Amino acid sequence: MSRTSRRISGLLAFSLSLVSRPAFAEAPDPQKLLESALNPPDVAFRGRMMVTHWFGKQTSAEEVEVYHSPPNLNRREFLSPDGAVQRVVVSDGDVEEIRLVRRQRVVSGDAVKSYEKIMKPERELELLLKNYELSVATRTDEVAGRQAWILELKPKVAGKPWQRLWVDREHGLILENKRFLPKRHYAELSRYSRVELSKNLDPRLFELKLASASTAGAGSGLEPDFMTLEELSKATGKMVSFPTELPSGFSFESADYFSVGEQTVLHARYTDGLAVLSLFQTDKPVRLPKGGTATVAPPSTARPSIRLAAIGKVLNWKRGRQYFTLMGDVSVELLQSVSAQLK
Repeated sequence: MSRTSRRISGLLAFSLSLVSRPAFAEAPDPQKLLESALNPPDVAFRGRMMVTHWFGKQTSAEEVEVYHSPPNLNRREFLSPDGAVQRVVVSDGDVEEIRLVRRQRVVSGDAVKSYEKIMKPERELELLLKNYELSVATRTDEVAGRQAWILELKPKVAGKPWQRLWVDREHGLILENKRFLPKRHYAELSRYSRVELSKNLDPRLFELKLASASTAGAGSGLEPDFMTLEELSKATGKMVSFPTELPSGFSFESADYFSVGEQTVLHARYTDGLAVLSLFQTDKPVRLPKGGTATVAPPSTARPSIRLAAIGKVLNWKRGRQYFTLMGDVSVELLQSVSAQLK
């Protein structure tokens, strides 16, 4: 399986969302609270998080034990229902490893933080502020025993997910992150049940196992691919038919490609600053997942991300001799509206 298809399948769907920012004694300006939420972590902590996804009749949940030591050391232990560790993700900012516990195997590659994205953080923030209305609730809420501000991101276009962040009042930690479509049975939630600030995390927690005999080695498929459309065309030798903009406020973010059998699949990502759409181009038709849905994961970022992985809808069509597939965690109506202007 290629590195891109692994990301889309959701292997790396969980992204660290507990980060340290300046505290606010009074209800802060929404944009300042958002900008502070995107700053790199500067406090060591250990926490237990529950990550839950609802999509129609499908519901899944997973507990994650999270460790962080500034500036870039991270460890995430994904737990089975009985509490046993199923896989461990460790990163030092340059190298990231996924340890598959039962298979006794380690897959490693370059960490996303060691790459520079095509879209600059300033542009991404500009798009978010253009496409979403930000507000901070006058009341506070309690998460993991801590008081938190509630920051809401309301889309200006119907059919996009709403997002709410619960930000710790004292230390500026994101304690809860909820994404949902109003009046639809779709939502994603990452919520800490326990948070422990610590100055003495065992450094062995963040040790990489590159010397292990079971290690697949760097370059085994976890490296991010952030290409321009011109680079994509040159790398594949194919005519690229992707636009630089999509309707409803989506702009081209990055591109990559991967192989399925003998077929090369071209992939372009678009963002409105928060939501992500993926557009695929192939020379042959592709088979949709059962029910027209698929698990998708937004690309990781060089900064802490407020994005969540998603189960999204999928549409496909043919134009000329090429086949296209569009997928994202927006409403079916919005996906159809976007695709109608691409056919």
